[in-house]
Amino acid sequence: MKVKPQKLENVTIYTTGNVLFSCIVRIDAREAKLWLAPFAQYKRCVHIEYVPRRGRKVRYFTVPNCYVVVVPTSDAIDPDDLHLPAVKGLSSVRNDIDDPRWRSDFDKKLSRAQVPILADYRGLCSE
Repeated sequence: MKVKPQKLENVTIYTTGNVLFSCIVRIDAREAKLWLAPFAQYKRCVHIEYVPRRGRKVRYFTVPNCYVVVVPTSDAIDPDDLHLPAVKGLSSVRNDIDDPRWRSDFDKKLSRAQVPILADYRGLCSE
């Protein structure tokens, strides 16, 4: 298991919203450290410590579902919006909040864009 942090600069981090939500979130960071380690009841999680692109304060969070992709900010793409474009003033949610299509759709979008991936923690889920 990787314990030594991977240090990166000027990157964009893509991860799921949180434990309950599967939609993809984009985080632009001036610097970031990522590593795999246990956390609470999870045997393997991605730990992320970063400084936002327009900030100074270090932020930290843990991703227990191990869906994290890091790319250079210069090559970053936007994930799908939570809502579909409005039709006659009404908008609906693209997918259910916990729908696994958020990940598969974003993986396809990332592949089509041919973005260089600096760190890939997909498929390392913990029990």
